Amino acid sequence: MSAPRSSTLRGLAASALALGLLTAARVALYERLGPQPPFLLFFVPILLGAWIGGLPVGFAATAAAALVGEFVFAEPRFALHLPAGREAVAVSWFVGQGVILSLVTARAGADRRRALAGARDERAVVDKLQAVLDGVDDAIVVQAATGRALYANEVAARLLGVASVDALLRAPTPAAVTGHLEVLDEERRAVPGDQMPGRLALRTGAPVERVLVFRERATAQERWTVVRAKPLFDAEGQPSSVISVLQDVTQHRRDESRRAFIARASQRLSASLDYPQTLDEVVRLAVPEVADWAALDLVQGGRTQRLAVAHADPAKAPLVAELERRFPAAHDALRGGPNVLRTGRPEMVSEISDEALAAEARDPEHLALVRELGLRSYLGVPLTARGATIGVLSFALGESGRRFGPEDLALAASLAERASVAIEHARLFREAERARADAELANRSKDEFLAMLGHELRNPLAPILTALALIRMRAGQWPERELAVIERQVKHLVRLVDDLLDVSRITRGRVELKLERLALADVVARAVEMSLPLVEQRAQGLDVDVPPELAVRGDAVRLAQVVANLLNNAAKYSEKGGRIAVTGARVGDRVELRVRDRGIGIAPEMLPRVFDLFAQESQAIDRAAGGLGLGLAIVKSLVALHGGDVSAASDGAGEGSEFCVRLPALDQAAAPSAAPPPGSDGPPRPARVLVVDDNEDAADLLVDALAAMGHDVRKAHDGPTALVAAAAHRPTIALLDIGLPVMDGYELGRRLRAMEGFEDVRLVAVTGYGQAADRQRSMEAGFDAHLVKPVDLEALGALIARLAGA
Repeated sequence: MSAPRSSTLRGLAASALALGLLTAARVALYERLGPQPPFLLFFVPILLGAWIGGLPVGFAATAAAALVGEFVFAEPRFALHLPAGREAVAVSWFVGQGVILSLVTARAGADRRRALAGARDERAVVDKLQAVLDGVDDAIVVQAATGRALYANEVAARLLGVASVDALLRAPTPAAVTGHLEVLDEERRAVPGDQMPGRLALRTGAPVERVLVFRERATAQERWTVVRAKPLFDAEGQPSSVISVLQDVTQHRRDESRRAFIARASQRLSASLDYPQTLDEVVRLAVPEVADWAALDLVQGGRTQRLAVAHADPAKAPLVAELERRFPAAHDALRGGPNVLRTGRPEMVSEISDEALAAEARDPEHLALVRELGLRSYLGVPLTARGATIGVLSFALGESGRRFGPEDLALAASLAERASVAIEHARLFREAERARADAELANRSKDEFLAMLGHELRNPLAPILTALALIRMRAGQWPERELAVIERQVKHLVRLVDDLLDVSRITRGRVELKLERLALADVVARAVEMSLPLVEQRAQGLDVDVPPELAVRGDAVRLAQVVANLLNNAAKYSEKGGRIAVTGARVGDRVELRVRDRGIGIAPEMLPRVFDLFAQESQAIDRAAGGLGLGLAIVKSLVALHGGDVSAASDGAGEGSEFCVRLPALDQAAAPSAAPPPGSDGPPRPARVLVVDDNEDAADLLVDALAAMGHDVRKAHDGPTALVAAAAHRPTIALLDIGLPVMDGYELGRRLRAMEGFEDVRLVAVTGYGQAADRQRSMEAGFDAHLVKPVDLEALGALIARLAGA
């Protein structure tokens, strides 16, 4: 049935009922009230009919009431008749008033029905809108200017931690809603009520967007929320209410934070290969990002050791260490780190009750310590390397009130994976560093041994050469042939010692070059002079073709040593009577010097390592002339120090060999003529000389040699004796061995100079140590000269003559 028809019938029924009831009541009172029709009472049915059923029902009720009044109450009663006179006027007035009343009442009823219909429609729309808003993912709250909530959806109630929407709407103030929450900004600073987005939007009349953190006071759980507030305006354009949309971005923030944390952890863990630093970095990274405290245990030597601990409260870090020290976990424990190590699987206990702590505690002290740490949630993840579990990374929550969940487990596993790689890299680097340190120590020990060996070998060589010089000075006592053999072999031994010391200096970077412009031909001439005894001994021919205009920048002594070593090598590995060719040429910006022989050649497998230390061709013809395999290694190192390179070539065994040295070339220029060496006219001036050496043979022979030169010489074998001898002899020159017993040569020199009248005594260091640092030290100690054993007597004589005449 349609709504208009239903209202008409209801209006007719209501007006008929009212008319009937009023008529019956008037009939009952007829005797008392008389025959006057009750038209005033009959306006009630008209009102009801018009209000409920509309204008037609009002008109019908008016007509019915007029007919009933005339039929029932006008004389003759209960008979149809037309009213006349005053009766007609009364009926007409009633009908006119009824019509007017029907018009007014029907209009009012229609307006009401339309309003009710509109309200029903609006309510339906509101119900549909609320159903939609309750279904969205974001929280929506509409607040009045006072802050009281006018509307909120279910998501808002959940987000704000309120029991229901009704509870939220009943709250008189915002503080009553958020009292259980701390409202913080992104920096975790408290946000005052007047700075909330809704209040700001109402105050400024503009939309406001802000990120807030809602933290539960009881559990410390946090929700990151983006709040967008927009003011709503009244008819006068003033902000009257505000609608706020709250978007929960907690998960997004956590994911973003975890990604940033893992990236930061990866960067920091890869920044260092220091093993202890890496272990500390792992636990420091985890606190407080992952946990309130963290510990790292590694398996070392079959035992589990705690190597790093970090706590959000530094004052509690010692408690963690004390807990491990006093109550270490049993290796077969079914929970905790031992279980993670044994199974290789992570373990998480989200909530640890006080009852559980009491059950696990070994004694009251253990329980008190654990309670002091506030352990409430535990997480342990394995550290793996090379397919095995090498340790465990343990995390715990306490003070923060947080609890571990699946996301924390995933984050801890990611950190453990990266930590495992970093720890393994740091371990390998540490092992490599230890191996390198061991190798360097062994290399230093070798170098020190070589240096010491050279020094110790020079000590006995010095008196041998001095004795030979004395024999020659006392000519005729020994056959010349035997003297030549002894002298040649001793000089060969000297060369071997020099090679050993050169290798020691080169490997330690102790070679100092005195660079100057050199004519390559002069270098070769000096080298030929050095090698000529060996070449002549083997009756070999030597062809030299080096243009005089070829120039290089280098150390004359060291480059001559390079060429001499190549000539000696050619002579040693060539048959007697063979020929050696030395040629020089400029090729581009380089000078090439080639040394070619027709000797035994070099096997193909030997060529790649011919310049290695101690490398020698096994087919050497004459081992008596052989060496230690150091010559070519020295050649390569010295050439490299000059910015050049050296190579070897051979067509194989029996085909001879060729070595080529390439050095940076200098343009041709006139070299300044060398000044003739200073000489002395007449015999050397006799000097009073003191010789101090703990090697008695060396001291005795040196005294004899100097005496043969005409000098007045005294000797001593240690410092105290030397001081006594000096006081008696008053020497002008003192030759001091540096490695003396009781007091070394440096101390003896200082004491000599401190004696009265010895301020100008000339000091000469005579030692087996001849490196640049050794010479520098003797100069700094006040020595006037530094001679290296074995001492050349001619050079010594010239030095004493110079010092005596100074």
